[in-house]
Amino acid sequence: MNRQIIILSALLAFFIAFNYGIYSVFTYRYIDRSDFAAGHSINPEKYLPFYENSQIVKFNSELTLTENLPRLDGATAFLPVYSAFMNAIYPSGSSNYQNGNFTVDSLLQCRQTGGAYRAIVDGETDIIFVFGPSAEQAKYAADNDVELVYVPIGVEAFVFVVSANNVVTA
Repeated sequence: MNRQIIILSALLAFFIAFNYGIYSVFTYRYIDRSDFAAGHSINPEKYLPFYENSQIVKFNSELTLTENLPRLDGATAFLPVYSAFMNAIYPSGSSNYQNGNFTVDSLLQCRQTGGAYRAIVDGETDIIFVFGPSAEQAKYAADNDVELVYVPIGVEAFVFVVSANNVVTA
C-alpha cells in the first residue's frame, strides 16, 4: 500500500513538473498581459456586446427581449458571460461604454463583485453575475431588508493533495 502511494505521488509530482514546464516554456510567454486593465482581472473593452471585434462568444437566440430589460452587473471575471448574454437577446444599443466606463444609462455595468452586490441591494441593477456573497455582503442585504435569490450557473472544484506523511486531521 505504501509503495502504491509513493508511486502515485511520484507520478503526480512528475505531471505537475511537466505541466509547469510546458506552461513556463510555451504558455506564459504568449499571455496577453494588456488584458489586465487597472482594477480589473480582464480588460472590459475586449468583451463589450454589439461590437464586431468583441471577444465574447456570439450566438443567435430565438429569445429576444425588447421591453422591461433587466439591468445586468457583476464580477469582471464573468463579464464575457453576461456580455454575451446581452449581445444574444438584448437590442443593440442597450450597452454604452465610454472613456473606460459604462455610462449611467447603460443596461450593462461591471462594478466588480462588491459593487454589484451593493448595486442590487440598492436597486440600481436587477441581475448580478458573481460568486457567493461574503459575510459583509450578506449582512448589507439583510440590514437593508433585501432577500437575495441565488441561481447557480456553474460550479468550481478544488482538489487538495497531501503527502501520506502529512497527517491531516478533520
